[in-house]
Amino acid sequence: MTDVRPVAGVTFCPLDGNAVLFDEARQRVFHLDRLAALIWCHAAEGRGAAEIAERLCRGGVVADRVQGQAWVTDALERWRDLGLTAEDDGGPATAPLRPGVVPGAVEDHAPWPHPIPPPVERRSYALVGTDFSVGFADATARDLLHPLLAHLETDGAPASLIATDVVRAGEGYRLLAQGRVLGGCGAADELAPLVLGEVYNLALRRVPCLLALHAGAVATDAGGLLLSNPMGSGKSTLTAALAACGWRFVCEDIAIIERDSLGVRPFPGCLTLRQGAWSSLAGLLPDLASLPTHRRGGTEAVRYLPPPATGRPARSDKPVPVRWVVFPSHGPEGEPGLVRLDKADGLRTLLANCRAVPAPLDAHAVRRLVAWAHGIEFAALRSRTVEDALGLIAGLTRRGP
Repeated sequence: MTDVRPVAGVTFCPLDGNAVLFDEARQRVFHLDRLAALIWCHAAEGRGAAEIAERLCRGGVVADRVQGQAWVTDALERWRDLGLTAEDDGGPATAPLRPGVVPGAVEDHAPWPHPIPPPVERRSYALVGTDFSVGFADATARDLLHPLLAHLETDGAPASLIATDVVRAGEGYRLLAQGRVLGGCGAADELAPLVLGEVYNLALRRVPCLLALHAGAVATDAGGLLLSNPMGSGKSTLTAALAACGWRFVCEDIAIIERDSLGVRPFPGCLTLRQGAWSSLAGLLPDLASLPTHRRGGTEAVRYLPPPATGRPARSDKPVPVRWVVFPSHGPEGEPGLVRLDKADGLRTLLANCRAVPAPLDAHAVRRLVAWAHGIEFAALRSRTVEDALGLIAGLTRRGP
């Protein structure tokens, strides 16, 4: 094949014997194992596949030059197909893509076309620096929502306060912010998921951060533990279980990585527990069975658990340093276990779980994240029960429940 070279804007960062590649134009992160990292370094110095294979063979990295050249050629072709390298005679430029951001800026929504009726009660709250009030259309709305927001309640009404209103619309409700419609629901048991989701988005948009991850977090004096994976992996269940066992609650589902410290900023929203988690947590959280059941998305049954008493100090803005990152999964198949991951693969997997990137990452930010990852233990966890998971995490962190 024609010799290739890395394209401009692709940054190579060594990490724990492996490496991370960052494609700034497309905001993509790749993990390279030791062999791939060596091939990349040789290609970046202008060497072709045959010369790279010869050097790897002489260095004892590969035993057979022919097999080594096949591996090198395969790697270079894959990188070319991904747009990370280009042939020496030139190649097409890659189109930049914008990172995702949290939807729902107030000004993006349509105005409410009717006069807003006076609420039966209005209360003020604050979440990660965002002050907001909620006007409740009736006692039903107040009794459903205030218990889930009470731990955020404040006495004042600062000038920066965002006024939201829950108003009746037929058999359901609409949520307004500054007179604009953020969303609606058709029944009272769908109201809490609507309001909590939109309020969290309002707050998240106003927090200066490097990243917002799909992750829960708890902490000890030794540091923070991030539990990150897509919905359905059991991270909320495990976050609730660890908090019930004495870990300090930091956040659930939204982990805000601060730009300066790269610590996790406490985000004390409610724990959202799906129906499948209720029986698993019954022994640790006996009051869970008595909580109201809500319908998220009109169909999914969930219960909301306000942050436990051990988590209340997390209302402070002090970031929590990350010591461990665990990617949980659960199910009846397979043996429970915990596998430590190399740091480059762990960082790549964590970044794949981004909920929002407020501003495009650049090479400097990624180098900082790579340096940050040097001090973190990454692991993949597989469990059948909550008890399995707690035991495995205790072994990782050397802390019993």
